[in-house]
Amino acid sequence: MANPVFSAAKVADNAVFKLQEDNFTGIYCSDTFRALIESHNFSGLEFEELDVA
Repeated sequence: MANPVFSAAKVADNAVFKLQEDNFTGIYCSDTFRALIESHNFSGLEFEELDVA
């Protein structure tokens, strides 16, 4: 899956999720989850920003 676009309404209640469309290989998260990880200075994760419709 090249460039997934997420529906904000569908992912609002999920901090971390996977998609059937990419055979559950990618791990996606909310901005809230990312902020939490970054606020605690955890390392070892890389985040890539994706579009939300």
